[in-house]
Amino acid sequence: MAFNYGVHERVVTISEPELEKPLVLEQTPEAPTPCEADGTGRRIWPTALALSRYLCAHPDLVRGKSVVELGAGSGAAGLTCAALGARQAVLTDMPDALPLIEHNVRANQLHGCSVTVHACTWGNEAHLQQVERLADGGAFDVVLACEVIYKQSADVLEQLAATQQRLAHTQSLILVAYEFRGSMLEDFPYFEAADELFHCEPISLRPYEDHPHDDGEEDYRRRITAVNWILRLSLRDKDLCNSLFCRTVQNYDTSVSVRQGARERKSAYGELKYDLRCSS
Repeated sequence: MAFNYGVHERVVTISEPELEKPLVLEQTPEAPTPCEADGTGRRIWPTALALSRYLCAHPDLVRGKSVVELGAGSGAAGLTCAALGARQAVLTDMPDALPLIEHNVRANQLHGCSVTVHACTWGNEAHLQQVERLADGGAFDVVLACEVIYKQSADVLEQLAATQQRLAHTQSLILVAYEFRGSMLEDFPYFEAADELFHCEPISLRPYEDHPHDDGEEDYRRRITAVNWILRLSLRDKDLCNSLFCRTVQNYDTSVSVRQGARERKSAYGELKYDLRCSS
């Protein structure tokens, strides 16, 4: 039952031409879940693999850069950055999630990149100060977050956006990989907070997704098709008021209209689209 969702194999290998050697990552979904966590960080999700492939296809995004990953889980994205030649990779998560990341760091023995693991609960001032001290000038060139937005409380999602802002400098690349599961409205507080802080370029991860498994799992096949995407963020000029949602993003499973004072979700059939609009 432990592998009903996410990637099924206990040990997952990321092998791409851009990597000197494959990355080997373990997941432990059956491990006991502490009360402060929900256990999702012990699983490797399809979006993490899609993001890793995206990074391998664009290694210059991270090569020679300082990278911090928030909510690292297995460490897949951060370790991919390290393997692609990042100068520094700091993998962070809640304290109880760190042993799995540390295990995967030891298992891969990456050289040429300073890889460290640190606690960073979003909004925790002591954690943030510790992570800031690891970066030149207190900020990182690349701030990653993969599959960390899923039905949390509004304050947690707002703290995520604030943490991304705090750990970035004006030229930083901020990447958020997100799988749409039909819970967009529950996740909306993050996007509202991000809209206040960042400019956004949405990027489809469809070219980097796994092919569906022919194993009779219809829901799994449906779920991994054209639902993964990246928000490529940059710090917003406070004087600009362009909205994150003043654009249409296609290739997704659901059509959603978001308007001030009214939020409406409408399911579509067949080739579905994702449509976010601002109120006029």
